[in-house]
Amino acid sequence: MPARTGQQYIEGLRAQEREVWLGGERVKDVTKHPGLAGGVRAIAHLYDMQHDPELRDTMTFPSPSTGEPVGRSFDMPQTKEALETRSKMMLNWARATCGMMGRSPDFMNVTFAAWGAAADFFGEKRPEFADNMRRYVEYIREHDVTLTHALINLQRSRNPTGMFNLEEGTALEVKRETDAGIIVRGARILATLGPLSDEIAVYSPRLARHSEDHSPFAVNFSIPCSTKGLKFLCRDSFDLGRSHFDHPLGSRFEEMDCVVFFDDVLVPWERVFLLYDVERLMPTEDAIRTRAYHLWEENGRPRGRDEEFWERARELIAIEDNPTAGQLPNPMKRHPRPGPRQRAHG
Repeated sequence: MPARTGQQYIEGLRAQEREVWLGGERVKDVTKHPGLAGGVRAIAHLYDMQHDPELRDTMTFPSPSTGEPVGRSFDMPQTKEALETRSKMMLNWARATCGMMGRSPDFMNVTFAAWGAAADFFGEKRPEFADNMRRYVEYIREHDVTLTHALINLQRSRNPTGMFNLEEGTALEVKRETDAGIIVRGARILATLGPLSDEIAVYSPRLARHSEDHSPFAVNFSIPCSTKGLKFLCRDSFDLGRSHFDHPLGSRFEEMDCVVFFDDVLVPWERVFLLYDVERLMPTEDAIRTRAYHLWEENGRPRGRDEEFWERARELIAIEDNPTAGQLPNPMKRHPRPGPRQRAHG
């Protein structure tokens, strides 16, 4: 299927019987529910833009597999011009929603395009995962799939280190393996666009090492939103049924956020991209580099303090890697370098 129209997107949602709960009631049809239908129409409009004669060349590109037009956000730009064109495509969608839908489909499309380009990374220890990633990226491109995602595990502890202290029965984890795939159980947040998507991608943030290099909480995969055992629990809708005049944003751009529950959900092997491998999630050096960059930005991008932010990042990563760590230090706090006298007498 080439780039979809808005009507094809809506029909795709209706074809999937998913379990969505909103306001204490199960939603029978997300395309008609008053708290969700406005968001469905907004996403459908984005897909219709792919077929606008004045925008088509920007919004789509020829499929590497079939030559038919597919969504531009699935592209893997190889030139400056291709990257700029993809940026224009994404800007068109952002302007169409007044910037109010931060998880429009292009968000996950470009994420998987990047992973597809780096598929060998997923296969360094298990080559089949690289093949899985390549095939999946082609699949979502050729079927113009709408994806939601869930990154963060539910946590019982609300202190800053709680997200690293994963507990059985709360956080999403792999319970066992079968010939057909892996069985996962637990919960994840925050699945923005969940009820309005075709599939959900689950990938893990950087984890504390519960063992040296193996954790049942370290898993990346994608499955249809209609998969048995998958449940979406929505927050209250911002679409209160008022007019566009009274509520110009909430009535049109409700993308919805959800807690997602996995009740012994089967993930087929061909949909698994990472399994148990903590180090694959983010090697320590990469984690330090990323954290140091964020600290540098948070402190106003000062010059001449590279070593300070690198060491500060190393401290924070070391604390996060220790499951028994206490309160995390404030990463916004400045730690000036000691002067010569302090170094000599400290």
